[in-house]
Amino acid sequence: MRTMAFALYTSVFGVGSYLSTLLIATVEAVTSSGVRQSWFSDDMNEARLDKYYWFLASLSALSFVFYVILSRCYASMKD
Repeated sequence: MRTMAFALYTSVFGVGSYLSTLLIATVEAVTSSGVRQSWFSDDMNEARLDKYYWFLASLSALSFVFYVILSRCYASMKD
């Protein structure tokens, strides 16, 4: 049972890595299209990582709002 729990625990990191790679690839594709400069660059003076971190903060805030809505729905169903 301990081995199965450890395998599930470490698989979460693998899935998270794949999702973060997908997110970075999507941001790279969207921001580098057209005349706009990509948010990711080899030159740190040209990179716009601040926008990427604001995007991550926005996703986290959206996730928190979704969690609050679902928890309120669950609490109202429980009563």
